[in-house]
Amino acid sequence: MQNFIVDLDNAQKLGEYLRNLRDSYNLTIREVSKKTGINTADLSRIESGLKERVNPLHLLELARVYKINVIELYLIIGYLEKSVILKYSIKTNVQSKTEENLNKLYSEIPLYDGKESFLNYPSKFIQVTKEKKEFEALSILDESMKPILYKEDIVLFNKNEVNLLNGSIGFFILNGNYLVRIFYKFDDIIVLESYNREVLPILVKEKDTFSIVGHCIEKLSFSTLNLENT
Repeated sequence: MQNFIVDLDNAQKLGEYLRNLRDSYNLTIREVSKKTGINTADLSRIESGLKERVNPLHLLELARVYKINVIELYLIIGYLEKSVILKYSIKTNVQSKTEENLNKLYSEIPLYDGKESFLNYPSKFIQVTKEKKEFEALSILDESMKPILYKEDIVLFNKNEVNLLNGSIGFFILNGNYLVRIFYKFDDIIVLESYNREVLPILVKEKDTFSIVGHCIEKLSFSTLNLENT
């Protein structure tokens, strides 16, 4: 198994198993999405057995919500072989070793959901690779940046980068509203553009309360979309 490409039979077995677990907890896909940070489209495709690549971190989050050992999911989907598990005589030792190895590779960062005062109170924490540990994450609230960013996508941003270049994607607060937009500045005039052409550009007025929270670095997903210099 390379690049986390999933065998179709294993994908369908995993999907059925996860769907039964969700049903046993009387949860909707949207509720699971809120608890895990995984977007609803990905969850639906995983449960339908249609996702060709499944992020192992997504399985880790699902195992946490359903209170099961993530190794069960890795075995079903083929990310681990039973022969590997049999090398350890005690199941708890296997779990401990797996978590220890994951901790060497990943760090937790805060994820904000865009609610009032959210910068002081992250809605949850998510795992990212060690090189991204200095960033923070934001859940997209609307469709204003599609087709690049969609509602419920998760974006990493750098709070230390507030001097944005024209054409950069930034994270802003405008009159108490939280926005992810394309930044342009001409002399003292600031314009916030959208990729979605149905959304009008925003001209920041002198009377507006405006601040730049940070520079959006990338969309967080299995195949990350680099937004640098977009």
